[in-house]
Amino acid sequence: MQGRYGIDNYSKFLVATSLILVLLANITSFSVFTFLGLGTLIYAYIRVLSNKPAKRWRENQLYLQHKRKVLTRIKKLPNDVKQKKQYRFYRCPSCKQKVRVPRGKNKIRITCPSCRTQFVKKT
Repeated sequence: MQGRYGIDNYSKFLVATSLILVLLANITSFSVFTFLGLGTLIYAYIRVLSNKPAKRWRENQLYLQHKRKVLTRIKKLPNDVKQKKQYRFYRCPSCKQKVRVPRGKNKIRITCPSCRTQFVKKT
């Protein structure tokens, strides 16, 4: 294994995904899942045995960035659901900043905190 990239988080994810796809193929007897699972497993082994560590490292960093985004969204979900009961959320028409305003105030003039653009919305 000297000079090879080895196992990283992305490789572990690919192996787990291939296992799930193969199990799904056995449960549903849908052969496309088998090919997808085996293809994913082959790609994972190619990554592990690769002798281009810089390229594999960039792929792993990209995977970790996407994983962090997804986990952040999942963590914020309960708070977002709780806030939707009390507040309305709008996007500023000029800078696309998310603005939170209280519900039940009828038509109000909203001032964007970042660009100071004013717009009227019904809450």
